[in-house]
Amino acid sequence: MQASFLSALLHITLLACLLISQVAVVNAQQPTVEPDDVIRLDTNLVQVRAVVTDRKGQLVDNLKQEDFEVLENGQPQQISFFAVERLPGNVSGQRADGQRPAQGVARTRSIGLFVDTVHMTPNSLFRAQQQLRRFVDEMMTDRDSVAIISTSGNLGILQQFTSDRRMLRYAIDRLTPFLMKSFTLYTPALAAGVLNGDEDAIKAALIILHDEEGYEVPTARMSASYAVARAREILAEEDNLRRTTLETLEALGERMATMKGQRLIAFVSDGFTNYDREGSSDRSKFEQVIGRLARSGVIVYSLYAMGLIGRPHPLSTGVPSKVSQDTLRDMADETGGRAYINTNDIGGSLQKMIEGNSVYYTLAYYLPKGADDYKFRKITVRLKEHADYSVRAQRGYMPTKSAPETAAATPQEKLFKAMLSPLPATTIDVTSSADYLEREGDDAQVTLRVHIDGGALAFKQREKEHLLQCELVFIVLDQTGKIATNSAEKYEAALTPEQYEQAKRSGFRYNTRLSMKPGFYQVRVGVREVGSELLGTSTSWVEVPDLNKRKLALSSLFLGQGSTDTPAPALEGGQKRNGQPKLIIGPAFFKPGDSVFYRFVAYNVSGEAQAGTDNMVKVEIMQGEKAVFTSAWQPLNSLAIRRDKRGTEAGGQLKLNLTSGRYLLRVTVKGSKAKKAVAQTADFEIGS
Repeated sequence: MQASFLSALLHITLLACLLISQVAVVNAQQPTVEPDDVIRLDTNLVQVRAVVTDRKGQLVDNLKQEDFEVLENGQPQQISFFAVERLPGNVSGQRADGQRPAQGVARTRSIGLFVDTVHMTPNSLFRAQQQLRRFVDEMMTDRDSVAIISTSGNLGILQQFTSDRRMLRYAIDRLTPFLMKSFTLYTPALAAGVLNGDEDAIKAALIILHDEEGYEVPTARMSASYAVARAREILAEEDNLRRTTLETLEALGERMATMKGQRLIAFVSDGFTNYDREGSSDRSKFEQVIGRLARSGVIVYSLYAMGLIGRPHPLSTGVPSKVSQDTLRDMADETGGRAYINTNDIGGSLQKMIEGNSVYYTLAYYLPKGADDYKFRKITVRLKEHADYSVRAQRGYMPTKSAPETAAATPQEKLFKAMLSPLPATTIDVTSSADYLEREGDDAQVTLRVHIDGGALAFKQREKEHLLQCELVFIVLDQTGKIATNSAEKYEAALTPEQYEQAKRSGFRYNTRLSMKPGFYQVRVGVREVGSELLGTSTSWVEVPDLNKRKLALSSLFLGQGSTDTPAPALEGGQKRNGQPKLIIGPAFFKPGDSVFYRFVAYNVSGEAQAGTDNMVKVEIMQGEKAVFTSAWQPLNSLAIRRDKRGTEAGGQLKLNLTSGRYLLRVTVKGSKAKKAVAQTADFEIGS
């Protein structure tokens, strides 16, 4: 019988795995934490960063404390702390090899490169990656501490501040598109108009639904009801993603508030809205997060990743949406930064951010009486003289109630608290992926796969054996933030010296199948080593489509590797058996000249006996925005491997005659009825 990919996806297993290439790179580049990088600030202190320019736009660096006035809600405040900071020029050329600077070099600036992957198209992300690499290579200095932060949380241990350029490049390369759904003109702004009864918005929505989904208009009333139902789905989805973005930004701001020197966030995004699920504006969370950033002296620069390439569509009430752009403008203006919207030059915008903050003034004062009213408090910074000078600083902040710090009483509570944080715990490197796959005879819809870095575990020693003792917990949150399912399991094993060495090199893998209703989910995973109390957390996302709606849908895209003369396997499992290719967890690693098998299941395909005769498939390999391979459209039937009552499994084999680098495999399927095609992607890497 032909071996295939599904059997190992149907049970839970913990075993050594071969992810040596990825683990080795991460372990070799762990940054050290320098004691002078962190200071503790009084929680009652309001910090203001002010940049002063003359009428020619040149920075002014010779002012004193007595030259400034700071007002809160129009009332003068006593400046309790004052400093002028002059940052050195770019010295990146001295460390182009990525080596850390001498230990005596003090960090004077912390920069968070926040990549809002859940609100970016793949093309926007690819352009941003190119410019972020340019920033690391050409703009950051040896006095900078930089972190790459992804909203989707898939960078794990790479999301930490470092001056190691190699690690930063590695993190940038591993940013992946958040392809929850194919791009749609039915934007949250349009959905809000539909729910608010805008007749033009409803008409536009129905035209888009007809164009993208093949929706036929039965009656005016039924059509309006369908447009409203889709609007609610879109806004519920966007509300979840917006909350994720803001919570991650808030966590980054809290981390940066304790760091030394200037603190900048470059927020790279296609923009998002502040609409709630009913189509009304809800800025409460946005103002809370931005207020905390402003009060802590963290400045946000917003970089619109879509730039001038995105063009408004007459039916979408703005694609890109002006409302989304306005959110980016508010974020920057209220923290004292700037928004770069009408430009395709992200790198140039980053350069302006650095140059515009090479000289700045730090002013701080204590919270005035009455600041416990928890209303927005306006900050005004002005000069007593020099009317020809301009001052740029944050506009104000929103006081917030600090939640009482409750010490986690048990190790399990500490792990749970770490899992709820938007930024990962990284004393153990944990990576995870959640993949959608439905098959006949299997009630589950999602495969959760977790990899645990064995090199970070302490392993108690008992005579000649090494003991593995760890707890693995996962929580599945639905789009409302409620727990859909969860699990906690403990694992203990006594490893021989040979098994111990293999575990340190290759780590451990955990697989399980989960039953989930249709919807969009976030899966949070936590691992704790018993005894050492080392922790690691990871986040992944998955969408389960509603197949009862009879719309064309695809499973996740699975990759495998093997020789060119290996028979094509079916999608049945995660281990290599009888010489057959094995399933790859996360970004796959191949060598030049390898063959890659790709597999997926198409659901609700048309054609007799699900033969797929009315459906066409295109396969592409992308490197950035460039397609390095594009197949012709071909019938799904020609790639079919097997069929069951659930769907048609299909796939193929590609010879990877590619140079070293990161690539994206994209499979697109289109049907005869639905004008909107569906696609799935998988990352892989070519290395020597």
